[in-house]
Amino acid sequence: MMSDRRRMSEEGKESNMTLSDFCYEHTQVGELVVVRDEGYVVTTAYIDVEDLFSLNPRLSQREVIKDEWGRIDVTTEHGDKVAMPCHYVDLGGEATV
Repeated sequence: MMSDRRRMSEEGKESNMTLSDFCYEHTQVGELVVVRDEGYVVTTAYIDVEDLFSLNPRLSQREVIKDEWGRIDVTTEHGDKVAMPCHYVDLGGEATV
């Protein structure tokens, strides 16, 4: 049985969902999405209104291999650290040029 993060490809094989599809189908308004590649944060996306967000085109078609909820430290204008809830998304596959 396929998990909700996987879908059938045109050839009938299971494949991971792309980052763009993941953001459309598995996020909510007001959510902070933190995208990681090989453990490093490479970009973030804020889901402004339903289905409105911006992604780097080089990352949008990469496969999502894992997602989890966590917290990321954000620095305020006064230098204080605030732990913000976020949705971490880990990418797989090859980066496009």
